[in-house]
Amino acid sequence: MKTLIIATPYNKRTGVGVPGSYFEWLSNILSEIGIFSRLIKATTTSFIQSVLDDEKPDIVFSTAYEAKGIEGQKNTVIHQLLDTLGIPYIGSSPETLELALSKSKLKARLRDVGIPTPDYYNYRLGKFQDPDGEFINLPTQFPYILKPCREGNSRGISEKSIVWDEVSMLKQIKSMSKVYPEILIEHYLGKDKDLREFTIAMIGNGPGQFVLPAEIKLLARHPYRIITLSDKLKHSTQAIPINDSSLERKLSLLARSVFETIDARDYARCDVLLSRGELQVIEVNGQPMIPDKWIDACAQTIGMNRRDYCLAIFYSGISRYARIDGSNIVMPEKLINAFKSYL
Repeated sequence: MKTLIIATPYNKRTGVGVPGSYFEWLSNILSEIGIFSRLIKATTTSFIQSVLDDEKPDIVFSTAYEAKGIEGQKNTVIHQLLDTLGIPYIGSSPETLELALSKSKLKARLRDVGIPTPDYYNYRLGKFQDPDGEFINLPTQFPYILKPCREGNSRGISEKSIVWDEVSMLKQIKSMSKVYPEILIEHYLGKDKDLREFTIAMIGNGPGQFVLPAEIKLLARHPYRIITLSDKLKHSTQAIPINDSSLERKLSLLARSVFETIDARDYARCDVLLSRGELQVIEVNGQPMIPDKWIDACAQTIGMNRRDYCLAIFYSGISRYARIDGSNIVMPEKLINAFKSYL
């Protein structure tokens, strides 16, 4: 079996992308079970399409969301390109990835189906909007945390993102608007000194899907609870097992309902806060980096190591296509054998 891996090259300054060493490791473990891979950079749509034409992979694994379009055209969502070309890929549909990427769209969907998420507003094109899209003068139920609406991995978030009054909010919005066209204004729960944060990894589909919670501990010191990109790059967070079985069950049920609501496939990750006895969903990462320390901790709750869960993600994607009538996808026997104890 042949797979093409598409990735954004790692930028140490911004924290965007995935180091090449991760993919060397991933390629090695894939080759052990009969999947041969090639890694390419997510540069332009035309380059990716030419490689797809030449390589004719059985399945694609893209950690990059989009590639540059032809001059004068919009960027191309890579999973949308693969759908158009009829090429199998691991991961969620472009519609699901778009929903997970846009914090305001995700929160609106969660709100519509009754899944708890902190109150929020949007700021775009110099105007404030409430969750129903109605324009308002100014949110007034402080404090808030300001986040770029279409960024992940805590990019664009700092201690200045927590605002306590109108003056600090307008100042921070002015600063962020120079870089980000849309800003989420979310009610800040960090005043709760007992606030707890969790991440829940999803691996697989259907009845055999794994939904695996872990608690996130912040090792860095901030005046108020916040996890920045710097904290993640400096490994100032720690994911640990949850010792409360009742809480673990509640987190799993909540996350499962989130993943079902957005129709996540193969793998994803959901972040949740516990404040004043209520679980509230913060966001979903539709294309979490693998391998990853947070997912490591989630997977360890069922005895999966890093190699196991990365192969499990490939197993999930391949098996979706292998079950389709007329599909040419055949599950490698060595991959099946690697998961007999989990199936």
